[in-house]
Amino acid sequence: MPTSYPTDHSTSMRHEGPSDLQFHIPGGILLYHSQRDARFSYIYKISTHALLPSLDHFKTILIHVVDTSMDARISHAQFEETLSVPLGPNALMDEYGT
Repeated sequence: MPTSYPTDHSTSMRHEGPSDLQFHIPGGILLYHSQRDARFSYIYKISTHALLPSLDHFKTILIHVVDTSMDARISHAQFEETLSVPLGPNALMDEYGT
């Protein structure tokens, strides 16, 4: 089993964030990983949010960036159909330790 997805890095996450600037979060810190597939949503960490009256109970605020256009939703649903989750330990987990 490969250690990254996709194995050929054809759609790896961009260090700069989403290619469409409307999906960048000003002041947010992109939680970037070079081996993460860009078809998964980009996630930003922010320090405050207008909908939170108090930060007393919230230490971390994450923004999950989603393109809600019909074409993007269809494409994302088709991508999700290709994903799987191992039901138990596999060779990669054994290699890295479970």
